[in-house]
Amino acid sequence: MNDPVLSGLVRVGIVTDRDPGRKAVRVVYPDCDLSSGWLSCLQTGGGATAAETDGHTHTITLGAFVPAINARVAVLYLPVEDGDGFVLGVLP
Repeated sequence: MNDPVLSGLVRVGIVTDRDPGRKAVRVVYPDCDLSSGWLSCLQTGGGATAAETDGHTHTITLGAFVPAINARVAVLYLPVEDGDGFVLGVLP
């Protein structure tokens, strides 16, 4: 059985537009020549602490994850007809 909703849950596409303020991108899927609407990007953690070898620490703040134009990304869609999707990350 080929369920069209389930078969498109995870897709690989290329970023064609980005909006860092909204933390969102648009993606084209070359295998079917379709484009997405605006997709939210998963966020990295808010901050971390890293120990240095000389005994002191620095706080590292991770910024918003918004892939670059032409980046190859993995997208996960919700399992409903015309469901929203979001970018999981950049692929090599």
